[in-house]
Order: sequence, then structure tokens, then C-alpha cells
Amino acid sequence: MNCKPGDMAVVVRIGECPTPVHEAVMRAVIGRIVTVVSLYDRQGAATWAIKEPFWLNIRGVGKTLVTGIDDSVLQPIRGDKAPRATESPKTLEAA
Repeated sequence: MNCKPGDMAVVVRIGECPTPVHEAVMRAVIGRIVTVVSLYDRQGAATWAIKEPFWLNIRGVGKTLVTGIDDSVLQPIRGDKAPRATESPKTLEAA
């Protein structure tokens, strides 16, 4: 599993596309940042419901509402734990 509930994540690749419509949607969402909420099974694929569903207008297909994205195409956005206010910042030494 790439993500955890509440993670912000970016769509980084196209996953398995069972239909041309699914492939068009995946191509349109690459690079989009989403917040994942809950995991469900979509025809055998671990899929995250997203916090803010969005509409896509795909030429030749029409509008489609994106409410979930497969875990396999997401990369969570996580940073290092920030230092506490009581900790002093570390100094890097020049080489």
C-alpha cells in the first residue's frame, strides 16, 4: 500500500486501464494532487476515495466525475518530521 488515510498524494503514472475511458481519465489526472480518505475495492484494485472529487471533461467521452484513484498510481507526499520549537536546528558543515 502506497498511501495511508489522510495522506496527500500525487498521481504519478497510468495504471491498468480496462477501458479507453479509464485510460483517458488516467492520462488527464497525472500530476494532480489529491487527499485520500478511505480505501475500497474497485474490481480487485485497491482504490482510495478522495476528499474532493472533481469533474473531467474528456473529448469524445464527455464529463466524468472522479471520486477515487487506485493506490498503485499514487505517491504519497510526506516530508521529514519538522523539528520541535525547543530543538535547535542542525548546522551543515561545508566540505
